[in-house]
Amino acid sequence: MWWELMLFNCQRGHMLLLPVSLMAVLFLLGGSYLHLSFNTKESTLLQGERIQAYYVAEAGVEMALARLAADSNWSVWAPEFAGPVEFAGGQIREVNVNKTATGPNWVTVQITSVGVYKKARKTLIVTARITRPSGDEEGKIAIVSWREKYGPF
Repeated sequence: MWWELMLFNCQRGHMLLLPVSLMAVLFLLGGSYLHLSFNTKESTLLQGERIQAYYVAEAGVEMALARLAADSNWSVWAPEFAGPVEFAGGQIREVNVNKTATGPNWVTVQITSVGVYKKARKTLIVTARITRPSGDEEGKIAIVSWREKYGPF
């Protein structure tokens, strides 16, 4: 009968539905994987930049501590740290030293150093006690606290 032939002819496209839907699922999974890979790569690169910014800020603290050990009169050599200092591909944006306490042969200071590397920015706040022995010897440094200031990058 003619209607039986018509019925079988209408079902030919049903076999194509399975491969097309399977391909669509595979494309969705592949796209999701690519998106996840790119996000992971960008996150990893940004984390590396944050680590570099931390080390640049740490270098600013170390430079200030070295100068303080040699000469505790911060106001004399503070202009050296007034502008950005290029360091290891990044910048030491600012280094501030504030005296928090003084004694007969010691001084306690708080050093704030900001390091920038590409898109990342880190701020370190260090409190140190510098002891000045008598004579021309360099002072001894004792770190009281060392912390990272969290906030917007």
